[in-house]
Amino acid sequence: MNKTKILIFNCAHCRGYNGSIAGYIFGWIRYCISPKRRDKAVSKAMADCINRENPDICFISELLAKSSFVDELRELFSFNCISMKYGDSWFKHLPFSGNHCNGFFANEQFPVLNRNFKYGIKRHLFDIELSNNTSIFFSHLAVNRSTRTKQIEQIGDLNSKGVNMIMCGDFNIYGGLKELDSLKKKYDFKIANTDSDKTFPSHKPRHILDVFLCSKDIDVHDVRVISSMQLSDHLPIILECSIP
Repeated sequence: MNKTKILIFNCAHCRGYNGSIAGYIFGWIRYCISPKRRDKAVSKAMADCINRENPDICFISELLAKSSFVDELRELFSFNCISMKYGDSWFKHLPFSGNHCNGFFANEQFPVLNRNFKYGIKRHLFDIELSNNTSIFFSHLAVNRSTRTKQIEQIGDLNSKGVNMIMCGDFNIYGGLKELDSLKKKYDFKIANTDSDKTFPSHKPRHILDVFLCSKDIDVHDVRVISSMQLSDHLPIILECSIP
C-alpha cells in the first residue's frame, strides 16, 4: 500500500475573506480596489501554507483559471488538470463561466477522466485513477440536498468494477454528517471525517462541509483541518491514508 496525503480546499476565488460578515465586506473591498494585487497576495499566502503541508495530491474548488493561485500551484506540483466546474450544464454558456474551475494538482501524473453529473448547475466531476485498485472522485456538490444526493449516488454507481473509492470535495452538507448515513450504508462507505472536523466558516467553524468518503478497505491514518489558513471562508482539510 502507498501512503498518500490528500488536501482539499475551497479557495473561494482567492478573495481572502474568512467567512465573517466583516471578512466578506472587506475582502471584496480590497479586491475591488486592487484586484491583481489582492489576488497575488492571497494566492501566495495560500500556496505557502499548502507547501508547508506538502501534500501528494491537492484538489481545489472555486478556482479561477486566471488567478495567480494556478501559477503558484503549478510551481509546487509537477502535474495538474484544470476544468470548468459547470461541466455540460447550461451555465457553461454564460460569459464568466469559463474562468470558474475545479483544479487537480499532484506530484506525479495520474490518468484523469473529466465526468459530468446528470443533475445540478455545477456538474464537473474529477475521476482520478490512483492505482489499479483505487479511484478518487472530487467535485463541488449542489447546495440543494435532493440534487447532491443524486450526485453522490451517481458517483457510487460508477463503482461497477468493484474497485476502492474515495469521494471528496465541498459537499455543502449544512445539516451535518448524518445526511450521509443512508448513502454510507447503500455503498458500504466509511466517513473519514469526525464531528470535530469543521471547515466552515473559517473564522468560527460550525459546519463539516468538506468531506472524505472512503471504501472500507482504504486505511485512514489521519484527517486534519488546517485551522491556521483563514484566507477563504473554508478551511483546507487533509486526509492521510494508504492506497491499495
